[in-house]
Amino acid sequence: MTFWALVLLVIVLAALVAAVRKDQKREEQAADDIWARWPDKGAALVFYISPEDFRYQTPVSACRYHYSVLRDLLEDDAYYFLFISKAWAYVLKKANCKWKDKVYQFSPLNGSRRPPSGTMR
Repeated sequence: MTFWALVLLVIVLAALVAAVRKDQKREEQAADDIWARWPDKGAALVFYISPEDFRYQTPVSACRYHYSVLRDLLEDDAYYFLFISKAWAYVLKKANCKWKDKVYQFSPLNGSRRPPSGTMR
């Protein structure tokens, strides 16, 4: 490889790295803009689980979902993860869950698509 071919290769690689960094900064700025516009920052959130649906409510907004929108439901020792898309999940802290039915274990919808009633704060 000649000297000038090597210089050209370095320039092309530097341009690719700069383009990737620019895309990353653009994505970070878009996320910052979305966060800045989100009205629920710091608002108290209550999450309701019922046999018919699940929903959340804040002083600013509310949303109701039918269980058919769930793409996945996971849990670990401390949290429940209700995925409504590949990139969006509600993360609920188990310690904050108050179930009407104290015996019920919130495993992946207990083999069905409908858990019992409960409230999470």
